[in-house]
Amino acid sequence: MSSQIEGFLANQLPICYQLHIPAALKTAYETAARIAKEEPVFSMMSAKDNHGRLVSWATDFAILRLIKSGSWPFDYKWETFDKPTGRFLQVVLPESTLSISQVKNRHHPPRKVGFRENAALSNQPYLFPTMEEERMQIFGLPSFILIHGHQGLKFAHIGMSKPGQKSWMYRTGNLLELPKEVGDSDVPPVEHTEESVLMLKEDIMKWRRDNG
Repeated sequence: MSSQIEGFLANQLPICYQLHIPAALKTAYETAARIAKEEPVFSMMSAKDNHGRLVSWATDFAILRLIKSGSWPFDYKWETFDKPTGRFLQVVLPESTLSISQVKNRHHPPRKVGFRENAALSNQPYLFPTMEEERMQIFGLPSFILIHGHQGLKFAHIGMSKPGQKSWMYRTGNLLELPKEVGDSDVPPVEHTEESVLMLKEDIMKWRRDNG
């Protein structure tokens, strides 16, 4: 199961692009700390209690800069939460999406949120390719989540959650421990991904064609 998702992630966001994440996050955390130090308004206790929001905004900006600079060859959208209290950054990968979340505990997906719950449901059918009769029609793009530390930059992982958001179907190792560089031979090519990954890609393409 996890190897199938790992192969799909490598296809959607190859390791050469994952390598950009640690530096982007480090810049985001440093930027948030600098702003909090230089702007008097952030010295208030209420602001200190919500420093995570400043980190979140800085992280969105850092990822957005990867896209706008051309370092990441992907698109992005600002999506509205199910309850319209704001927007979140969604990175549009070839046949999936990537959202970003701060978490206190890396061992569990982010708290139950409508858009992540819905995206998670569309992931499940492709983990059991031999049970063809139980495969469900796809209703959207599979969703990955980039999680990072809440109070400090201790970890960063990309994961795909189970429906219900109680546990991970797959989660990478700590991206902060990735090597600085990687050769082309370390990036899994499309033709070497498992058959179930290719089946998923075909189904997503069909869904896109049928839904414009």
